Amino acid sequence: MNKQNRNRKHFPLVLVMMAAILLQSLPAAGQNRSEDLIEAKVDSVLNLMTLEEKVGQMTLFTSDLATTGPTIRDDYVKLIKEGKVG
Repeated sequence: MNKQNRNRKHFPLVLVMMAAILLQSLPAAGQNRSEDLIEAKVDSVLNLMTLEEKVGQMTLFTSDLATTGPTIRDDYVKLIKEGKVG
């Protein structure tokens, strides 16, 4: 068998291997675009927030320990509506 016939014989195998490598890399590229889109949206929201609102989102209130069931103090509602707590 000469060299040219050998190359033709292996060509389909090489082509399939190259296609498999290419297809394997596609999901990762799509995932990166999704992550980039999410990151851009998060950055946009953070840029709209004041420093006070950002600090407030890191502050969480707890309920009163002596109370059973869901409760919330009246002043907590006001602070939540103002974006001062998360």
